[in-house]
Amino acid sequence: MGENGNGPPTIGRDDRDLLVDLMAYRYFVTSDLRIMRELDHGVGDEESATRFRDDLALMSDLGWLPRWCLGQLGLPESEKEEFEIWLPPDRLRAAVGRALADAREAVAAGASPLEGSPADLFDRAVQACEALLADIDRTEESR
Repeated sequence: MGENGNGPPTIGRDDRDLLVDLMAYRYFVTSDLRIMRELDHGVGDEESATRFRDDLALMSDLGWLPRWCLGQLGLPESEKEEFEIWLPPDRLRAAVGRALADAREAVAAGASPLEGSPADLFDRAVQACEALLADIDRTEESR
């Protein structure tokens, strides 16, 4: 991870792969639990929709389709090694914070990652989220 001049925060391919796998787990395995938890904590429909939109924007910036769909079909992935994340910093920080909370919860629960993901996905995703949050802060401080 690292700052790209005055541009947006960037993430390397390995951490990108971890975050895409984490986001896929969040949306394809535990999404109903997360939505129910949000409702229990008073998050309204509009805020929940905003969070979902930002999480999808993050997934798009991370190139989740080449990672998951093309990979699952056995097609070659892009050779791209670094990914710029264009979601505005405040919204990005919130989206990564939600992903970090879910990764920590999965670690604590001893959850199994998706098939094809590394066995230590959630531990490594916690580290990747923390590093990305630090990168967001560095990028903001340099502006």
